[in-house]
Amino acid sequence: KLTGPALVERLESLRGAVKVLFISGYSEDVHSEGFDEDWPLLPKPFGAASLLAAVRAVLDGSPPPVIQAALDNHRPPS
Repeated sequence: KLTGPALVERLESLRGAVKVLFISGYSEDVHSEGFDEDWPLLPKPFGAASLLAAVRAVLDGSPPPVIQAALDNHRPPS
């Protein structure tokens, strides 16, 4: 089984730095799988606007480890 963090490490060994966004609903699994606290994490649940904001932040090179601002802007439909 190849975990997300292991895949990132493998890709970086082949290509150098890569931009990643981890998505998880289970923070305990993320931390038990070798997750680097500096990698951006978008926890579930999130909406399309939050995902778009998180991807934009990663591509711009300035995401916080947990993309809380994107989550704060998401309001589930009523």
